[in-house]
Amino acid sequence: MMRKGGSALVYGLNYPARCVAAQTHTERARFLVGTQSLTEQNQIHLIEVNEYASELRRVHMFSHPSEMWSISTSPFEANAFFTVFSNGAEMKASLWRINEDINRLQEVFQLPIPSPASIQKVVWNPSAEHSAISIDYSSIRLWDLNGPREVSSFHLPKDSARFTSGAWNPNLPDQFLAASGESITFYDVRSKKETASIKTAHYQLVRDVDINSNQPYYFVSGGDDCKVKFWDSRNTSQPLKTLAQHSHWVAQVKYNQYRDALLISSSTDWMVNLWNIPSLAFRDPTKSKSKSKSPSETPQEGSLAHSQQLLLRAQSAAIREGGKKDLHQDHLIRGYQDHEDSVYSICWSWADGENPWLFASASYDGRVIINKVPQHEIDAVTTDLENIEV
Repeated sequence: MMRKGGSALVYGLNYPARCVAAQTHTERARFLVGTQSLTEQNQIHLIEVNEYASELRRVHMFSHPSEMWSISTSPFEANAFFTVFSNGAEMKASLWRINEDINRLQEVFQLPIPSPASIQKVVWNPSAEHSAISIDYSSIRLWDLNGPREVSSFHLPKDSARFTSGAWNPNLPDQFLAASGESITFYDVRSKKETASIKTAHYQLVRDVDINSNQPYYFVSGGDDCKVKFWDSRNTSQPLKTLAQHSHWVAQVKYNQYRDALLISSSTDWMVNLWNIPSLAFRDPTKSKSKSKSPSETPQEGSLAHSQQLLLRAQSAAIREGGKKDLHQDHLIRGYQDHEDSVYSICWSWADGENPWLFASASYDGRVIINKVPQHEIDAVTTDLENIEV
């Protein structure tokens, strides 16, 4: 079922959902959604957004043998993705490929994890096509997907809190961050060593981490203490910034890969929050700060005068929409209350697609909701705010 709810597009599933992921290398924004039913045949839905027609349509629906807990799409191939699923006794992971010629989903292989398997997530290597890491309760395993073959592994000490999530650093290809209990640990996959850790990143369980693709040392975390925290890996004695807008566990946090000032967070409080954090965003150091002069004619696109015009338009729109708001300052753009159950999974549309401003959220009530960053905020983050004085 598909409908337009205000500015949001809503897709209804027959069963609960805990995972949504953006398909890559597609012209239009597409998302894969996996269901989680204990008694019925589970499904993977491939849905597509046609922004110009304000519609959301199902492209394909595939059967899946078990309830899904995670989907991770390949950064190199549109039709390849991993699912993490439960068969009732174990948590396993399989690589799948969509065969568009026959409109079928084909299982390529299952990761050969020793029983009892407890995989939580599979993370693709953003720098190497045939490489990925699986995260289970007590270990992180590096895989050569040509086999598949286990290359190396890291194991938690006995009686340690279990791994919950992890992220590969796209700027430092040998660095992998993993969350376990209240801590975040840095691993070097080349030297096969633990390099650093934050012992108490959150005061309760850390549920997710994500790395800023534009800033080599910046990353974000979310935890059961209801907080979102920003970090600099060069000095982790305290977070750079803490956001406390959620009222229950923070399930996921995701940077926008196109403009890193934008961040989404989801929670078991049924909320999705959209943030603009310009204070920690990448700035182009080659541009100098200056004032623009009032032009006698329409400013050219890309010029400083044009940037100032965009900023003024964005500032006016922000005032009209939500009262006086300084777009130079960090702020909550909006809290979305479209779901009626825990929002376990969120993602941005593919950064190199036609619209990197869309984001999807999936909740346990079986809803997938697509929202878009407001236009005045897009104008703000695509304008070099640091280099404009008004």
